[in-house]
Amino acid sequence: MAVGELYRALWRRKLIVVATLALVVAAAVYYTSRQPKEYRATTLVRIQQTISNSAEAFGALQTGGRLAQTYAEIAGTNTIAQKVYLGLDQKIPYDQIAGSITGSQVEDLDLLSISATSRNPEWARQIASEAPAALRRFISETGTLRDHVVTIQPALPPRGPSSPSLRLNVAAALVLGLLLGGGLALLFEFVADRAHSADEIERLTRRPVLSTVSKLDLVRAGSFEQTARPPDPPRRIGGEVGS
Repeated sequence: MAVGELYRALWRRKLIVVATLALVVAAAVYYTSRQPKEYRATTLVRIQQTISNSAEAFGALQTGGRLAQTYAEIAGTNTIAQKVYLGLDQKIPYDQIAGSITGSQVEDLDLLSISATSRNPEWARQIASEAPAALRRFISETGTLRDHVVTIQPALPPRGPSSPSLRLNVAAALVLGLLLGGGLALLFEFVADRAHSADEIERLTRRPVLSTVSKLDLVRAGSFEQTARPPDPPRRIGGEVGS
């Protein structure tokens, strides 16, 4: 099927495409509204080492980047979750803390982004704010006293849920709806046994079309009967034929 024929086929079945698209988008909106909302808060920290002279400054910068990557992995462990739980005076259930903390290095710098997710936005902020202090306690307990965790930007209350994303789900539904609707339209087009143009008739029959008859608008049945009814027969009045 050529591109032009494909477009014409989709246009003839446009109602199928539109109906399928609307149905898929409505399902995506409904599904998103039924999903529990998750909130995320993030704290930005810097991992740096104590240096005794200027000659160690360049090496400390390179080491800071590697340490940020290492502490990013440590931030998501149960050890840090336990320290956060104790640091918050056990006000937030531990099962809401464990697995909710993630760390990621910012590019290749000595910066570390620590995030916490929760269905309670205030809990997410508190967990993310306590995570740097938990890392400091971990460092002091492991004896690596040269490493320092400096808070650059504390966690702020989330402005809105991080998931589910209605915009992302609707965008995906639009793409899926167009593909599904187009597929159904083409399927109906292939199954149908009706020719839609003279060119298609010639292609199917391999015979030339000599002429075509345009679509006629027939008059209403009542008007046709009124026009075609024969005249009334003459009536006999007083023994004579009259009109």
